[in-house]
Amino acid sequence: MPNTPTKPPHPSRLPEYEKAYAVVLMESFNGLAQANDPVLNMISRTSMDELPSGEVPQGTTFGASGPPLEFEMTFRIANDAVRFTDVNEWAASVQASVDEALPSHMAKIFGRINEITENAGQVIDAGGRPFSGALFLELLEKIQIDFDDNGKPRMPTLIVSPEMAERLAQNPPTPDEMRQFDALIEKKRKEFYARRRVRKLD
Repeated sequence: MPNTPTKPPHPSRLPEYEKAYAVVLMESFNGLAQANDPVLNMISRTSMDELPSGEVPQGTTFGASGPPLEFEMTFRIANDAVRFTDVNEWAASVQASVDEALPSHMAKIFGRINEITENAGQVIDAGGRPFSGALFLELLEKIQIDFDDNGKPRMPTLIVSPEMAERLAQNPPTPDEMRQFDALIEKKRKEFYARRRVRKLD
C-alpha cells in the first residue's frame, strides 16, 4: 500500500505555542483533578525523564516494569473563548474535562496498584474477617517500611470508608496488639538499616 502524503501544517500554527498550551492544559487538569479527589491528592508525584528498565530491586514495589498507563481526556472550548481570552470559560472547560475523565483515571490507577501489590505478594485476603488491629498488623508484615534519620517510621497511609473509620475508632487496638505493633516496627527498623548498609556497600 503506497504511503499517503502528509498534509503540511498550517502556516499559522506555531509548535512552541502548541507545546506551551498543552503544558498549561495538563497542569490545570492535574491540579483540578487532585483538588476534586482527596485520594488522588494524597498520591505523591515524581517527575522523571525516563522510566528505569530491568529487574525491580528486591524488597520494593516499584511498578515501572509494567507498561505505562494511558489516560484519555476530552477538552472542549469555543473558539471565541480562546480569541477573547475568556478565563472563566477556560476554567469551566477544564473542570468539565476532569468531571468526565476522573472516574476512569482513578480506576486505572487503582487497577495498576492492585497489579503491583499482587505481584509483590502484598495482598491479603481477609476471608470475610472484619478489618481489625490484628488484620492491620498482618498487612504491615507484608510491606516495606522506611525510616527517617531519627529512626521514626514513615508509615503508609491507610485509606478506608467513613463507615470503616468509625468502626476502627470504636474498636481501638488492644494492649497486646500495641505490643505486637511495637515489636513489628522494631523488626522493620532492623530490616531498613540492613538494606541501607547493602546500598552503601554497592
